[in-house]
Amino acid sequence: FQELAAAGFNIGHTYVTPWKDGFHEAAERNGFLIWQQARRPDEHFEKVARPLKDIAVWYLGDDTSRHEKPLELQDYNDNTKAVDPTRLTAHADVVNAYRKVSAFEDYAGRTDVFLPEIYPVWSELHQDVSVAQTIRDMKRIWRDHRLSGRTEPFAVWPIIQTFRGWGWKAYPTRDGLIASTYAALVWGGLGMTWYSYAPLRPTGEYQCATSTAERWRDLTELS
Repeated sequence: FQELAAAGFNIGHTYVTPWKDGFHEAAERNGFLIWQQARRPDEHFEKVARPLKDIAVWYLGDDTSRHEKPLELQDYNDNTKAVDPTRLTAHADVVNAYRKVSAFEDYAGRTDVFLPEIYPVWSELHQDVSVAQTIRDMKRIWRDHRLSGRTEPFAVWPIIQTFRGWGWKAYPTRDGLIASTYAALVWGGLGMTWYSYAPLRPTGEYQCATSTAERWRDLTELS
C-alpha cells in the first residue's frame, strides 16, 4: 500500500479479503479506500466487515450479466443497503455497446456505481480502435442510465485494460492507455481504475502492469 500510494493510487479492490493479516489496517494507514466484495449481509458482514473504516464500496457483482439476473443484483443492493445504508454499492461488467441491448441496459440503476470493463485490445490490430471503443462504451452507459429513469446519484468508474493474456493477444500501447483513460474521463467517468490480472507468468502470453519496468512507469505516471 505504501508503494501504491506513492505512485498516486488511492483505491483498491479485493475479492477475498485476508481478514486476519492486517490488510484493511494497512489500507487505512496509507489512505486507501477499498471496494470489498459482498453478496449477502450476514453476521460476518455486520460484525466484522461493516466496522472497517477503509471500506468505501460494497462490490455486488463481477461480470454481472454472466452470473446474476437483474433482479438478483437488485436484491443484493437492497439487502446490503438495509444493513449498511452509509456506503456505496457497485458492480462491474462489459458493456457490449454494439448490441441492440447492451450488457448494462437491464442492470442500469441497480447499484450506485457501475465499473465498465473496457478491455478493447484483443490483438495488435485492435490498438487503433481502443479509444473509439472506450468512447462508444461510455456513451452507451449514460444512454442506458437515462433510459432506466433513475434519478438518484450515479457514478461510472471505468476500468481500463492493463494486461495481456486470458484471450487478449496484445498489451495496450502507452499512447493507447493514456488516450483511453482520458477519453473515459471526458465522456463521463467520475473515477478511474485500471485492471491487471495477477502476474501468473512474468513474460510470454500472460503479462500484467508490472511485467516490465516501462509498463509500470507508464501507468504510475498516468496515475
